[in-house]
Amino acid sequence: VVIVDGDVRDVRTVLATRELCAGIDVGLVVYNASVLLAGDFDAAPLESKMALLDVNVKAAVAVCDVFGTLLAARQPRGRGAGLLLVSSLAAITGARGIALYAASK
Repeated sequence: VVIVDGDVRDVRTVLATRELCAGIDVGLVVYNASVLLAGDFDAAPLESKMALLDVNVKAAVAVCDVFGTLLAARQPRGRGAGLLLVSSLAAITGARGIALYAASK
């Protein structure tokens, strides 16, 4: 198990993860990072809203891009592979005060 602790708002952290896993036969990647802004949408500064999107959307896409091809290469060799993006029930239920979070999940 390799656990990477870093600021995923910076795509360089995700790219560095690929380097940390070089030479390891990766079979499962779990992306379990999230930002939640609760309250009235107009009360949060734009910078906070953009940080939420950086973590909940952009970094998740970067993880899929960095590890998707690597994991897919295991299939022809008869080895399983998985890419797990942890989401939230807010994505399907929604709730007052968390519109941006729910939309991003």
